[in-house]
Formats: sequence, structure tokens, C-alpha cells
Amino acid sequence: TSLSAARALLRSHGWSIHSGGTDSCQKPGTGAGECGAGIRKGAQLNFTMQYANGFITFNAMMAAIRSSWSEAGINVTLTQANVVDVLTVSSSCHPPAAKGCQWQMENWGNEGYAWTYSPDFYPTGGEIFQTGALSNFGGYSNPVNDANITATHLQQGTAAFYRYENY
Repeated sequence: TSLSAARALLRSHGWSIHSGGTDSCQKPGTGAGECGAGIRKGAQLNFTMQYANGFITFNAMMAAIRSSWSEAGINVTLTQANVVDVLTVSSSCHPPAAKGCQWQMENWGNEGYAWTYSPDFYPTGGEIFQTGALSNFGGYSNPVNDANITATHLQQGTAAFYRYENY
């Protein structure tokens, strides 16, 4: 099941699984089988996610996401705000100032604010994942990913796309 796969993945990356509680890091570090950069021993998987309010179905979806993540020991505190505030908060944080950002996860939903490849439908990721892209609201920046995206525009064939997608 996806729950057992999630628990196995967390365990394989140094996290101690606590059924009915919040998972914690047992193996800090950046190597294989360790929790990751900047994560100290004993740190718990506690997050806050702000999402756009005003849509009953979206509220239900967010509650379902929180519930399924909690089964794997990931504790998410949900907060709501109007969609303009959610978009403003999420788009005001860009590298290298990302360390000062005051949010962990933002979700503005799919009520007319979701991003799409339309009208060009050329799925290179450049419009959303390339450093400085107009739709890169979260300020994601990665030089390897940028090079992979650029290659999808310059190289013929599918190899560049696979390299980008698999990265």
C-alpha cells in the first residue's frame, strides 16, 4: 500500500516511525539513509500548510491530505486564508532570501488559480520550475534543473526531456 511505502521510505532515510504520533529523525546527516541537510536528531515531521479558503470541496480535500499524511507520522497543521493572501505569501519568497521565508507549504488550489502549460502545451517545466520564471511562485532554483530545462529547448529528440523529467 502507499502507506507502507511511505513509512518504508521515511525509515530508509533515517526517520523513526511513530504510529499514531509524529515521526522523528534518528539519523541526522546528508548521506544515504540519513534525514537530510540541517535536520537535527530528534526533529519531528511537523509542518504548517496554509491553503485558500472558501471552497467546501477544497477544505475536504485538505482535511483528507492531512489525515493520510498523519497515518505515516507526518503532522500537518492546516491554516486558511483568502487566495490572494496565499498567493502573495508564496510568491514573495525567492532565493537566496528563502531562509527568511515565513511559510512551509502553500496551496492556492485549483479554483481558477492553478498553473497550466496552456496555451503552448510544451511540458519543459521552464514556465514553473526554472529560476526566475514568472510562474515560479515558490522561488524554486536549481542550476542542474535549469540546465536540463534549457536543453529541452535546444536539443532534438526526447533524451533531454527524459533527463529533465527524471531529475
